[in-house]
Amino acid sequence: MLTMFSDFALCQNQENIKIIANPSQKSIRLRWIPTNYSAWKFSLNSGYKLERITVLKNGIQVLPVKPKIIGTTPFKISSEKDFEKYSSQKYPLIAAECIFDSDEESATQITPQGIFKKYNSDMMKFSVLLFCCDMDTLTAGLSGLYYEDFDVRKNEKYVYRITFFQQDSLFNDTAYAFCGLSGYTDQKPCEKPEAYFDGKSAVIYLNTIGNKDFNCFFVERSNDGGDSYQRLNSETPVVKNYYSEKYSEVVFRDTSLVENQKYLYRIIGVDSFAEESLPSESVEIQAVAKINGYADFTACYPVDNNSVVLEWQFSEKDKKLISGFKIYRSSSPDSVKDLIYSGLGEKFVDKNPFPDNYYYISVFNGYEEKLNPFPSYAMLIDSIPPAKPDKPHGFCDSLGRVFLSWENTDIDVKGFRLFYAENLMHEFVPCLPSMLKDTFYVDTISLKTLSKSVYYRLVAVDGRDNQSVFSDILEVKRFDTVPPPVIRNFDIVQSNGKLKLIWQKSSADDVVKYIVFKKSSSDNDYRVVAETGYNTTCYKDKDTINGECVYGIVAVDGFGNKSDIYPRIFKENYTEKQESVDLKIKKNADVIRLLWAEKSGKNIKSVIVYRSVNGSPLRTYKYVKGNVFEEKISVGESLTYCVKIIYTDDMQSLLSNEVYIEN
Repeated sequence: MLTMFSDFALCQNQENIKIIANPSQKSIRLRWIPTNYSAWKFSLNSGYKLERITVLKNGIQVLPVKPKIIGTTPFKISSEKDFEKYSSQKYPLIAAECIFDSDEESATQITPQGIFKKYNSDMMKFSVLLFCCDMDTLTAGLSGLYYEDFDVRKNEKYVYRITFFQQDSLFNDTAYAFCGLSGYTDQKPCEKPEAYFDGKSAVIYLNTIGNKDFNCFFVERSNDGGDSYQRLNSETPVVKNYYSEKYSEVVFRDTSLVENQKYLYRIIGVDSFAEESLPSESVEIQAVAKINGYADFTACYPVDNNSVVLEWQFSEKDKKLISGFKIYRSSSPDSVKDLIYSGLGEKFVDKNPFPDNYYYISVFNGYEEKLNPFPSYAMLIDSIPPAKPDKPHGFCDSLGRVFLSWENTDIDVKGFRLFYAENLMHEFVPCLPSMLKDTFYVDTISLKTLSKSVYYRLVAVDGRDNQSVFSDILEVKRFDTVPPPVIRNFDIVQSNGKLKLIWQKSSADDVVKYIVFKKSSSDNDYRVVAETGYNTTCYKDKDTINGECVYGIVAVDGFGNKSDIYPRIFKENYTEKQESVDLKIKKNADVIRLLWAEKSGKNIKSVIVYRSVNGSPLRTYKYVKGNVFEEKISVGESLTYCVKIIYTDDMQSLLSNEVYIEN
């Protein structure tokens, strides 16, 4: 009940006393309370000292500060005889009972149960006393908790200070309130409440966060459209239900309603000075009789295997209470119920049924809907298989987990059967003994195998166990952690002051690209100079030859595994000893002969033959001895050749001229 005390103009530094001030047109009313039972018991003997400090006059601060004691000092609870003068009034009488009545029975019981009972009794009396003070300023004055200050001026502002008259180490508290006559405002109404009819009573609800000035509320009702209102709770005002500092509410139920009668409700708030607010806006409620019983299906059967006929009945005497019927349909007892009919008829034909149909029926009006929880079932004959699953997709991670997903293109599907094979020449076998309900699955496979891929396909199954055709085969590549082999056999060829790298394709069949690295004498580490596709096995360096440089080629597979770098060194001084080579070609029927000549007179270790087929890049083709090379060519081929000589001292000649032949 302590929380009923409002904060109009509250400022405080302790928790044992709180004070509020509320200006009227000619006076300032003051209310204060002890915030706990112990402080209240202390105040019975001590009383309160109330002081007023004028802090502003005509907007200018008043100095020095001069506190002035006002009212009867100390403020204490009046005697029992003073309360008896007002025994005909409700709130002074109740307050006197709380103050002067002693619970002798619980006081004499020195037991845990007796002490607990005494504590509850004291707390209840303390709370009821404060409530009576909130509802009646006369009671608050008799209880030493109210004062109205008439010695005030409109051009002045005041700080009111209240303390316990007797000082004590436990209750040495002070509370302040700042106020002036200029703060007076006209009465304001309560906010408009919400209201609804729950089938038995009218529920009036108000979130009181916007009505902090009010402690309790009266509810008024009009039966004649707002011409007159009757207060429904004049004896027991509705108090707030506090849930947190940010949320509290008022709820009132009116059970004295007549069916089909319209009512208007409004509320009036009461503040801590027992002053009532203006009435709120009205809300309208119509009392409608509660629906009794359920609607029941009398017929539910398929027609021509493409529609379902539904018929139902409802009590004739209760039809006047409802607005109509609603039919819901679902494909299973646990699936979502879809509304397929709403109206006053008692027959409906479902022209788009599922193979399995669960029908539910309800009756409704403007205030409630009553659903029969027991469905009716209708089944169609189904021999048509569902559509095949579409767009299978999957990938394998480094732990051997295969993440599979697909799309369901048919609503008539109960589940899916998943199959797999290690090779396309093998038979597909089931992954699981049971069906999958979802459109995804996580499989686990071994990565320690020579097989590069695993293959999946699946079928959809409907409620009649009709099975679709197989989906497209999905190939999932196993995650590869083995890098491609090192690229060792590549040549560095000088041409017109530039260098050209030529290498053979990697023997790994999963290589997707090559990365060319270079490190010159000024570099601390390799740097990437080019990336080529799998079919491009040559690179021409645009930099001019300058001193020594090192090249390396790295093969990269589809999983990002990279081969090691095998370095090849090229020195500029080698170019001073390189000899030119003159290449010629002769053709006899389908045989071509390459002949070359060089003038160095050095011993030849081997000759590298490079070849291009139908315009492809030049690649290393053969290593031969001597100075002649022969081979057969096919009809329709266009070939380009060039050679390079490697001497026994590991020096190399320049790349020869290119020769072209077309068969």
